[in-house]
Amino acid sequence: MDKVTRVLMLFYRLSRGEKINKENFCLEYEVNPRTFDRDIEDIRLFLSELYTCSELVFDRISNSYLITDIYTK
Repeated sequence: MDKVTRVLMLFYRLSRGEKINKENFCLEYEVNPRTFDRDIEDIRLFLSELYTCSELVFDRISNSYLITDIYTK
């Protein structure tokens, strides 16, 4: 899977309110954990450039990533 498709899939799943576990995502899409980290940073940068209240955060309790306040503008 190419980078654009992978990042869009990751963002789509996050924007739907899904919590994404790094290890599971890496196994499912057959990517290196470092690649996943880069994709997460790309999404964080994108959200920050939109000037929204949405933020990509890591939830230590569930050991997963999620977007907070996804519908707040």
